[in-house]
Amino acid sequence: VEVSISLSPLYDYDGVFIGIIGVYKDISDKKELTRKFTEYDQRCRNALEGGKFGIWELNISTKEFINFDNWKEFLGYDKDEIGDSLEDWLSLVHPDDIPEIQDKFYKHLEGAEFITEYRFKCKNNEYKWLRAKGKIIKWSADGNPLRMVGTSEDITDKKLIEQELIEKCRQLELLRQQAEDANKAKSLFLANMSHEIRTPMNAIQGIIQLLHSTSINDKENNYINMLKESSDNMLAIINDLLDISKIESGKISLENEPFDLKETIKNIHLDLMLRGNKKGLEIGYYL
Repeated sequence: VEVSISLSPLYDYDGVFIGIIGVYKDISDKKELTRKFTEYDQRCRNALEGGKFGIWELNISTKEFINFDNWKEFLGYDKDEIGDSLEDWLSLVHPDDIPEIQDKFYKHLEGAEFITEYRFKCKNNEYKWLRAKGKIIKWSADGNPLRMVGTSEDITDKKLIEQELIEKCRQLELLRQQAEDANKAKSLFLANMSHEIRTPMNAIQGIIQLLHSTSINDKENNYINMLKESSDNMLAIINDLLDISKIESGKISLENEPFDLKETIKNIHLDLMLRGNKKGLEIGYYL
């Protein structure tokens, strides 16, 4: 089982560090999602390596845009269905992507790499995602760009995988948030229930004190003492529940207080004796 460990320091009553409290959480589902994400990433890499590439050339002065390697046919067009001008090519680019292509081109003139991704309309009216990489290879004597060459790559599968990964990441974030909310709800529930239970327990202990003030024989007094010890143990358990929230918040500290070992063992024996007698068992201890 894959687990994560959260550690909180322990301090004694003088504030001296004396140890650590560890909380383990099962993260098997998270690990499984991570493994699936790795598989998706590998599929993405395979799609890039096995994808088809097209080579293009742009005459910047004449705006002639030539595609090689049957790239037009790959997009579903006959050779003569798309002209060899930049305007013909841009007419099939998704309008929302043209500003980014232009921005990348002007930045390339200033020295940045030209790498852009855009949607291109195929003959069947569906859009493919293309990634274009290019470089100006010829300049005029006065420093004006003349010729640019590059490649086009079909990244449609990669985009689909990216969208799927984004959805998986969204689901993972949702699971993480749900886990945190559940943990907070658990702590809040424990705190609320502890306070709710403490109220009737205080009433029970008040009644026990009233019974002590009445005229009772030794046997009845013994029963009342047993009832008081059990109610005290119940309050101790309630306080332990509240300590769980303190442990998770790192605010737990040990208390150094004197106690009566014989009295403690007696109380434990009393609690076990009541439950053991119900089962027909004889409970005893030797100190």
